[in-house]
Amino acid sequence: MSRLYFLFFIALFSLTKTLRADIGDRDPIRDKVINSNDLNHIKTPVYSETLVDDTHEFITKKVWLLSNTLDAFFSDAEINENKNPGYARFWYEYYNEKGEAIAFRPDFRLRVYLRKTRKLLKINLSNTSVQQENSSRVDQAQVDGATRSGDKKLSANVTKDLSISRFYRFSTSVGARLDWPLNTYVRFKNLFSRSFKSFDFKANIDFYYYRETLGGGVYNLNITHPMLQSSRWRIHNFYNYEHLSTNTYGLSYQILTTWNDDNFTTAQTGVNGHVLDGRHIIKEYYVSYTWRRNLYKKWLLFEVTPNLKAKNNLDWKVYPGIYTKIELFFGES
Repeated sequence: MSRLYFLFFIALFSLTKTLRADIGDRDPIRDKVINSNDLNHIKTPVYSETLVDDTHEFITKKVWLLSNTLDAFFSDAEINENKNPGYARFWYEYYNEKGEAIAFRPDFRLRVYLRKTRKLLKINLSNTSVQQENSSRVDQAQVDGATRSGDKKLSANVTKDLSISRFYRFSTSVGARLDWPLNTYVRFKNLFSRSFKSFDFKANIDFYYYRETLGGGVYNLNITHPMLQSSRWRIHNFYNYEHLSTNTYGLSYQILTTWNDDNFTTAQTGVNGHVLDGRHIIKEYYVSYTWRRNLYKKWLLFEVTPNLKAKNNLDWKVYPGIYTKIELFFGES
């Protein structure tokens, strides 16, 4: 045992001497400075320019992932974050108009798009009223603002295109307005589109049945024609029939202008009415101007619509109103 201790101390002494000799040959000053050449083998981490863009891209990919995951459940599609027509929209809106309740509230739309499931299947989740579901994209801003918060309900539906041709599309959707008991419904949608020379005709004729309000139907007609280099005019007409509600109708003339990639405006004048006891009664005349602008890239948007309205229930006196909205869009612009 004593010999083992002796050999151990000899080995430790030799190692200490070697280390001292090595340290003695070094330059203390040079060793304290890190040469940049010594870091050439280290890869510098790459960061995106902005955290905002990263966050938007992350949420957008999760929306696409949701669509692709549901698509894979019903078909042989792959589960990934590849781009698809699914999207999510979130916005905050403000509405103030004489004779109407002031609205200051959030809202959203979510569309899940299943590419391989029967070629075309859309799942929609939204917070809307029946009037909003019956409106076209043309008068969406006007209807969104005039909708009372109490009329809005979460609504979920599945839409399937049953027939598609060059000029006609027929689709059906089945869903429910999430209340208790559920207000289930079915809608049959007909879209006709045709161009004659420079005139574009589009007509939507929908028939629907809600458990609470029973049957109904709505049609929207749009005739569009180019005007100058970046503008076009449009005539829009709608009529909505509901079995247990007041029937409504409207006619408007619009001038739509695309100023550049970030600015779009719509000047509009029109009339809205309703049917009471078989009589067509004018409800209001209005003039409005909508400015829609991309605040940041194509997914942060601002919209403002000032208007002047003369209403029947206000003795035809003219009052100003305003509707504004700021919106986040997650999806393919």
